[in-house]
Amino acid sequence: TSATWSHGGMTYLKGKKPDESAFVKDCHFIYYSLITPEGRDLWRDMWRSGAEELKANGAKPYVYELFNEPRYDDKSPAARGAFAAFLSEMWKGDAAAMDKAWESSYGSFEAASPFKSSNECAGLGVAWAKFCERVFESGVRLGIETIREVDPSAKFCIQPLSHLWNFDSVMGAYELCEIAMTPTGGGSLCHGWSAVPAWYTARYILGVRPTSPGYETFEFDPYVPRGAK
Repeated sequence: TSATWSHGGMTYLKGKKPDESAFVKDCHFIYYSLITPEGRDLWRDMWRSGAEELKANGAKPYVYELFNEPRYDDKSPAARGAFAAFLSEMWKGDAAAMDKAWESSYGSFEAASPFKSSNECAGLGVAWAKFCERVFESGVRLGIETIREVDPSAKFCIQPLSHLWNFDSVMGAYELCEIAMTPTGGGSLCHGWSAVPAWYTARYILGVRPTSPGYETFEFDPYVPRGAK
């Protein structure tokens, strides 16, 4: 993660701090831009340095967590401009067709991109969600490519923030990962204070599942390893 309490909190050489366009705000645990070249360079530096440090110390990670609790909702000028281009691509350059379908009156893609709230128009909200999903997915691809230059056998995961809060922006990226991880709100195997392993044991190893409220009736289907008798 790029959080300052992790190795993502990189120290910049005096006089060589990246341009402000490299950073973003209002994105949970995503502090570098996934759109600007300056921001993407920081992501590459962070991922590469982390993988190289592990390799130098003889570590063989089971999985690399590219993002921890990400919430991508970048409304920086660079993101707004990229969103206008996304809308143009989406509607094949026909802003009038967009307004007709959305029952809106933006008049142009450039007028739609500086919205005050993505909920001000249903069509706009869907388009913004798809845009965020695409940008975040490009960031995951960048992380995979960067780390595999150091560790060709690397496997990857993303730990979502919760089931309900901006989970949509990470859905497409999940398809790029070999390892699935449950959201923080639903329990997380990577957090020491989580009790989810106990829940997994009962539900999937013992195979006890309620079929009515309060376990008045239940299903018992224990996991049997392949080849076991």
